[in-house]
Amino acid sequence: EELKRSYQRRVRSSQPETRGEDRWDRPKVLGERRRRIYREKDMPQAPPDPPSTGYVIFLGQMTAKIRHDRPNEEHQQAKVTSECSKLWRSGMTEEERTYYTLFA
Repeated sequence: EELKRSYQRRVRSSQPETRGEDRWDRPKVLGERRRRIYREKDMPQAPPDPPSTGYVIFLGQMTAKIRHDRPNEEHQQAKVTSECSKLWRSGMTEEERTYYTLFA
């Protein structure tokens, strides 16, 4: 049984690939990796969803800024999020918040 399976596997790998050859960047070679080529018909139909709120946009920008400003510190997303939420609630005026909500 095992010998039969290994023989079938060896025969299958030695034969040329018959279907879906246009999906790979190179032909099938034993022991080498190939990458999948994404065609238009493989792509999902719906466009990606935009960020849901102005707060999400603000949080993304502030996270990048804090990471850039503190390169030597260990990044902890929970602490960054709590700092940003305090800033959003009390440190910003209504005009600054509407600036981010216009993007959403």
